[in-house]
Amino acid sequence: MLASLPGFPLVNQQTKVTGDGRPSNNGPWDCVAASIDAMCRYLLQQPENSIFNPDSFKDHAYSEIYTGGTDARNYVAYCLSLGIDLVPVEARSTARAVDLAHSFLQAGMAVLFTEVDPYAPNASHVCVWHAESPGGLIAADPFVVADVTHIDTHWQPVLVSSELWVAKLNAALAARARAAIAQVKAIVNPIPS
Repeated sequence: MLASLPGFPLVNQQTKVTGDGRPSNNGPWDCVAASIDAMCRYLLQQPENSIFNPDSFKDHAYSEIYTGGTDARNYVAYCLSLGIDLVPVEARSTARAVDLAHSFLQAGMAVLFTEVDPYAPNASHVCVWHAESPGGLIAADPFVVADVTHIDTHWQPVLVSSELWVAKLNAALAARARAAIAQVKAIVNPIPS
């Protein structure tokens, strides 16, 4: 049976929603932030808001003023603060990376990967696999805000590396994070008396 993560969100890396109300200064390069945001939103069942958006994720991992490409390693601490363990997996080959992606999806985990950028020469792009297709994988692409489906033999040569990232709910931390998120939302959006 083909695995899929029902309701996995398509996140726009160039969204207008930000945590600080200012336009994002890094939208064209926020594919990592958007993909990790999508993984966290899925696990925590959160909509796009002032906390869950690519700009907020990038600002927490880097800074408000940083512009440019980002690395998943720099998001680990912020994800942990939300109750999510963001874990690297070294597959040792791109063929093995694709095989592992199927295994992770069968276990209910989305898989972050880096590919040759299909939109810009000499660059890389990050997406997240969230479902299987017959003989292939389906990725949420934050640049075009759409699912992209390819067979496994297409994915293998376009991967930039064999490093993957998976996100898992850390139950103990997630409960505290949900309470903190609710508290922040109550302050930002108070219920009228």
